[in-house]
Amino acid sequence: MNPAKILCWNVRGLNSRARQDTLRTLITSCQVDVVCLQETKMSGISRGCILSLLGSDFPHWLELPAIGASGGILGDDNKVVFLQELRDVRAACIGPWLVLGDFNLIARSKDKNNGLVNRAMVGRFRRLINDLELKDLPLIGRKYTWSNQQDSPTLVKLDRVLCSTSWEQLFTNCLLQSCATDGSDHCPLLLGLQDVLPGKARFHFEAFWTKLEGFQETVATAWASEQVSHCPFDTLARKFRATVRSLQSWSQKKVGHVNSQLALAREVLHQLEIAQDSRVLSRLELWLKNKLKPHCLALSSLQHTIARSRSRITWLSEGDANTALFHAHARHRKRKNFISRLTNDSGVVLTKHEEKEQNIFEFYSNLLGKNKDREVTVNLTELDMPSLDLTELETPFSEQEVWKTINLLPSDKAPGPDGFTGKFYKVCWQIIKVDIMAALSAHHC
Repeated sequence: MNPAKILCWNVRGLNSRARQDTLRTLITSCQVDVVCLQETKMSGISRGCILSLLGSDFPHWLELPAIGASGGILGDDNKVVFLQELRDVRAACIGPWLVLGDFNLIARSKDKNNGLVNRAMVGRFRRLINDLELKDLPLIGRKYTWSNQQDSPTLVKLDRVLCSTSWEQLFTNCLLQSCATDGSDHCPLLLGLQDVLPGKARFHFEAFWTKLEGFQETVATAWASEQVSHCPFDTLARKFRATVRSLQSWSQKKVGHVNSQLALAREVLHQLEIAQDSRVLSRLELWLKNKLKPHCLALSSLQHTIARSRSRITWLSEGDANTALFHAHARHRKRKNFISRLTNDSGVVLTKHEEKEQNIFEFYSNLLGKNKDREVTVNLTELDMPSLDLTELETPFSEQEVWKTINLLPSDKAPGPDGFTGKFYKVCWQIIKVDIMAALSAHHC
């Protein structure tokens, strides 16, 4: 079995036909592979009940019968005992781990919309999460998961998904979303294991490129390869695209795949060390062994530098060796920037990329409107308003002004979506300044 979507929901009872129909509709619409239900309030679940509730796609199930009206699945009100049970279960389950559902606990005060917080239990729950080294997956769509259904409701985040770092590394494209709350005071959670689809690879200007031999020559050749056109902005765009292609090709030849090179260098070094245990290494083998050690250190530093730039963690120095933290931050940024669904003016939920793209285009097209000829104009001179000398605003930018602004740019951040950081502009200014200044001058024409 290779599940793609997991549904978790505290249904608050499944004895009514209406709630059963709601559950069946939700499972069908979300194309769920695994269903986790809490507080079914059913004393027993038969095969016929499973067919009615879930359909024929779920031949296997596990159940914990309800005890009176206390629920099902989770009926222990002793939260301290429950937290200890989680510790015991985790101790018995070595490796990637995921736990999800209605914990009936909050992890921080902002998980509740009022100040009535049991801070002692919050502290115990936080200690559990920290001690077990779990991550609380961010929920897309809702801030709270439970409501007391009053006119001025109390809202709390009781339902959540916790996972270990090793589990998250197995499912790097997972996405946790909320669904509509039908027939229950808890909202269903939908965990997609492959929902954040990899997009088109973006260009990233690597800071270490500037230290490598041949960098300036590569940029200069690529920049000069595009002819100047009548439009300075078009010229600039084509020169940047040519530079991207040349730098990617040059980096592949000059640096290559850092992870593969590091793995190969370590393996060769390891084999030489194994051979040295049983025989004397030759002169060439000793030379290679002595060269590989600093080479591995250099590749490791390079690997960490790349990971740091991907994560955008600016408070750690270049080369810090905590790539797990870097990759975790990069994954968090990816999920945060991902638009999982949109609702159009008709109330239809859009999940496909093409549908979302079209909806966004239509929204902003309608927002901007169309250019229309004015039937009435205003003669500003007749208003007798004081005049101001604004000719200075039309003065073209000087090269000194532009260079001063470039020096103020952060070296490790890109001012635009093209991926070129401030360091590129600083290091390559003598190569690119003519075309940059031409585009800025055209802006005043």
